[in-house]
Amino acid sequence: MQSATGGKVNSMDASVYDLGIDWITPYNSTQHSIGLIFIRCADVDPRNKGKCWNQHVIAIIAGPKAPETIDPIMRLIASDFLRLQNGMQVTEAWPGENGVTHSRTFVHLVFLGVVMADTPARAKVCNGNGQNSYVGACTWCVFQGSSEGGTIRFLGYREPVRQTFVAW
Repeated sequence: MQSATGGKVNSMDASVYDLGIDWITPYNSTQHSIGLIFIRCADVDPRNKGKCWNQHVIAIIAGPKAPETIDPIMRLIASDFLRLQNGMQVTEAWPGENGVTHSRTFVHLVFLGVVMADTPARAKVCNGNGQNSYVGACTWCVFQGSSEGGTIRFLGYREPVRQTFVAW
């Protein structure tokens, strides 16, 4: 990231932000799920990254089911990051002695760090077919799944098996 930004990412006027995506079941029921997209600042002490004060929900994807694609939502978020690629003007202020307020105006540079997601959410972000699909379930390989025991399995992790590759 350092070389891709020309060293700007390590500036004291820059921050790296991470996105997190997950689905929750608010009613203790698998019949209804809500998607959440949150942002957090990655520039804080690693022990504080997961603290409530450092995480903010930026999108709620209403249920009862996850949408077929979250591409329109991700496009909006990406366009916001692109809009901020040249930074935004910020004025930092702090109290001084004798009631005098000091301030500094600077251009705050914003960078996207990582997108955190579990397997089902990652499939949505990558426009995958979902973790139980015959083809396109795995974002790391091009194998077709095998129907086994009422579910789709991807074989060959413990012992080698002949694979059928997905024909794109």
